[in-house]
Amino acid sequence: MDARKLARILLAVVTLLVAMPAWTAGCGAPGDVEADADQVAWGVGFDFDPFPPRESIDFAMDRYAKDPSSARARDPVSLGEFFGGSADSMNISRLRVELLKPNPRFSDRPVAFLHAEYYDGDMYWNNRYKDVQLFRLVDSTGTRMNPFPEAIDVPQEGSSILRVWTDYRPVSKGAPSDMPDSTLRTEVARIAVWSYVSGNVDGPASNGSNGGFARFTDASGRKFWRGVLIDAGAAWNTPDAGQRPWKTNILGTGSVKKENIPEDVVNGLIQIAGSSAVDLASRSRFANIDDGAKDIVRGIRGRAQEVLDNYGIHWDPPM
Repeated sequence: MDARKLARILLAVVTLLVAMPAWTAGCGAPGDVEADADQVAWGVGFDFDPFPPRESIDFAMDRYAKDPSSARARDPVSLGEFFGGSADSMNISRLRVELLKPNPRFSDRPVAFLHAEYYDGDMYWNNRYKDVQLFRLVDSTGTRMNPFPEAIDVPQEGSSILRVWTDYRPVSKGAPSDMPDSTLRTEVARIAVWSYVSGNVDGPASNGSNGGFARFTDASGRKFWRGVLIDAGAAWNTPDAGQRPWKTNILGTGSVKKENIPEDVVNGLIQIAGSSAVDLASRSRFANIDDGAKDIVRGIRGRAQEVLDNYGIHWDPPM
């Protein structure tokens, strides 16, 4: 059974990466979830906000970290209940969906999160812990369109919660039909660059199930597609040369050109490239800024520098 079907099933609607195996460089938590990858009936009968504002997402995560019971809008539900189908997983007992109270100043509808218990207690090489750390690092740079799902670590539970995205379409299914070519090239650049910099050896350039597009909405209510990354369980490694953005050809868009890389991505890379290992580990909020944490962020920093150098983008070395 292909474990990455999990991404296609949960994340045919979600971004939330469940504990899928990634037998690479110390990564891995066993667990497959298999169902109809094209199913669209999800969340039926549940009241939740498909396009929650960031203020509601942060409010829900922060409140859950302090007191899970008071943060809930209702009792947790199984994956099968929420996603409208059977879910078969070696790790199913460690997974559930949480519907949490939003920030009442911005919304009155609950926010949906995937709740995943860590596997085997190894924080550095736990798949879902990587998702949390990568979201935090990119978010700390002020990147407006973070490709990683909003997520937090809940150490007292040995778990994480990750925000559920709407209308996720993986690269393996092709580009959304209503996505203009210019937008497609920009969003492909977003996921190709961040996947490589994160060190994901199983990123969308090699596995079309681990990156794609989710639908978002702006303040005016306009809906649009944005490039996103799922299942960072194989991150913090060294991708092969074929996954360098200037070597990829995702969805036939060819190698990533400098003019297609979004400005917020460039700004984020410049910050990462010019930061010390201690600063980057702090931005990621590693519980212990030890040699392991510093080695991880040095790898991320080195790949950010490599990308900037390749495209001739200036950055200032760390002090």
